[in-house]
Amino acid sequence: MKNDGGPGVNKQSSLKSLLFASFSGRFVYALASIAALPLLSSLLGTEAVGLIGFFSTVVMVMMVFEGGLTSNVIQQLAWRKGREHRAKVRFSLSSGSLIVTYLCFFAVLGLSLSGLIILLSDFIVGKWLNFAELSAHQVKYSLICIALFIGLNLPILILQGVFVGRERQVQLNLVYIPYSLARTIGVLLLLLAIPEWRNIQTYFLIQVFIQIVYVLSLLFIVAREFRGVLSSISPRFIYLKKGWAFSRSVLLISITSIFVVQYDKLYLSGSVELSDYAAYSLASTLAGLPYIFSSALNSVLFPRFSINLNSADESRVASVFRAACSGITFLMVVLCVSAYYFGERPIALLFPAELAGSIASVLPVLLVGTALQSILIVPFALQLAAKWTHISLRLNLAWIPIALLLMPMMVDKFGVAGGAYMWLIYNIFSVVLTFMLLARKFAFLKKINFELVRLVVMSTLICMLVCYFAQWVAMSILNVYVALSFEAACVVAIIAAGAYVFRGSLLQFK
Repeated sequence: MKNDGGPGVNKQSSLKSLLFASFSGRFVYALASIAALPLLSSLLGTEAVGLIGFFSTVVMVMMVFEGGLTSNVIQQLAWRKGREHRAKVRFSLSSGSLIVTYLCFFAVLGLSLSGLIILLSDFIVGKWLNFAELSAHQVKYSLICIALFIGLNLPILILQGVFVGRERQVQLNLVYIPYSLARTIGVLLLLLAIPEWRNIQTYFLIQVFIQIVYVLSLLFIVAREFRGVLSSISPRFIYLKKGWAFSRSVLLISITSIFVVQYDKLYLSGSVELSDYAAYSLASTLAGLPYIFSSALNSVLFPRFSINLNSADESRVASVFRAACSGITFLMVVLCVSAYYFGERPIALLFPAELAGSIASVLPVLLVGTALQSILIVPFALQLAAKWTHISLRLNLAWIPIALLLMPMMVDKFGVAGGAYMWLIYNIFSVVLTFMLLARKFAFLKKINFELVRLVVMSTLICMLVCYFAQWVAMSILNVYVALSFEAACVVAIIAAGAYVFRGSLLQFK
């Protein structure tokens, strides 16, 4: 949607400001999580960290039950926001009723999932998870807390979607950043301050309490935004019926995506000891650093692509797509190359020697796979906005039998590293085919695809040369912290140089 800045026009927020707000919240959470991991492993033990990794996997798997409805809410709210300047009360009332409808539905769904996980807790404890240090009582208590957390997480998805759809990422950060810090550093500080609480049950109980506070905070802010029409808002089943028409295709993508994205972790959680799974889980968490950028981009691009496509502004879509793809691709190249050259020393400092060795063996492979997955977020946001989602669905369906066949063989041959190799192969498969197939619908992508290939080749070669030289210099520095600071400065310099080179493309991201 174009606007001339005249009176009465509902101006679009700056994409840069929205991206910064979205990125900053996720960056704080990722940084706090990484900072908390080493101390959690020493305070709670390796098996407890493995159980926390299983918790993260289950939370991601249960997100499939949102059925793509969150994407529909974001798209519908973005559409209504673009028209509020025409009839503010009418579209505000419609948005409020839409939110309440989905919130009630997700609250019931969350309650049902909590009950299901609690019912399955004995099976999970006795038949699935392999543990020796933790007791069955500790694990079952933790599973009950995990169930409650997931039940609360589904309404949170809708409430966060409200902020994204209405381009209110700045307001969301006011709550999300304290929530992120509380779930990571806050829990850690409590465990350090009160020795009696240093057990896995208390860890999960605190997580549930924080989740409750977060839900109430989001509800309060959303209610304030719609306070002018709050008394007239009511649930309307018709919104769910209409939303299902769009969401059913997204649901199929969600189901298949959860399988292909989480299958390595689910398979390993039931196939190896929790102590071994802990190393893979920690490596996956560290390798999840690229998700800071991709999730921040997705929350900005999807609603904006929806607005631009609805107004038939394809040139604007092309310029934003090019800028987003160039930026995320360059950042992923820098991140992967720098982690390959500089990653081993900080891991050795953060974790015990045996655990550090296990993490370092799989981290580079997982990181490259996650980086490729992060690049995919840009074409996926465009697919969702265009309601043209069958590419991702077909690719996932094609991969599922391959994964079912190869995963047991890869794990038998390579151990937990086999799961990492499967993750990398899947993402190479997805990136190549997604960009090729999407270019058939959007002609402008053909030129952008060639630009991205050149960008990857050139930036990889340059970054490798710079990092190799920086590593050689750092090896001669006796103080390890000075050496790490020098390496970090080199990475920042590469990113700054890249921002200068691509400044023309980045100016399109507005």
